[in-house]
Amino acid sequence: MRAFFLLITLALTLSFSAAGCHALHGPANVQHPRPVGHTPEYTPVYIEKAFTQSEHDAIHRALAGWNYVLNGYQVYSVASDDFDYDLDVIEQISNTDQGLVFVRASIAMADSLDLSDGILVEKENNGVLAWVPGLGEQVVFIVTDRIGTRDLTAITEHEIGHTLGIPHLPIKGTMLYPYYTFGASCIDRATVQALASLSRGRFDWHFMNWCELPL
Repeated sequence: MRAFFLLITLALTLSFSAAGCHALHGPANVQHPRPVGHTPEYTPVYIEKAFTQSEHDAIHRALAGWNYVLNGYQVYSVASDDFDYDLDVIEQISNTDQGLVFVRASIAMADSLDLSDGILVEKENNGVLAWVPGLGEQVVFIVTDRIGTRDLTAITEHEIGHTLGIPHLPIKGTMLYPYYTFGASCIDRATVQALASLSRGRFDWHFMNWCELPL
């Protein structure tokens, strides 16, 4: 499995370097037709009410970004914008794949993590910005008090990628790069191709959309 992922990473690196970007002034969208005859899978989303309105808006934009990319394969639909934090309910939702949950986490909670156990977005000094408990798990923890002027929409898009099962990509500038280096919210071609490659036929990247990054 490790060898398989290394081959995927090499292919994505070459693809991203050779054809994934053009000399653009900013991110540009690449759009394709929706898959024919495919019934969308709807995923309800529960957002903790502890988030501020602007934080809620950023999470909504991230969900819309992934809905654009998934292009009808899967659709995120907000079921609750004022979800009360309840660990038992969160575990039930996550364990039964009944939805995606966003939780507002504290700096103290983030700093107590064993960094080897989580899938993390890190600052250059290793301060945790957001995480999911593991690849494919449906709970996203966001340390909003540490976000500052960083793009919360991009950080949330990164974590949604992990909930879809995408590991970190060692390609700087891509959405799934492990350190915060985002110049803008942009779910790029390398991220989309990684998702399709790991999905075992669930997604075909030829029918998905993405964003092309400037050089």
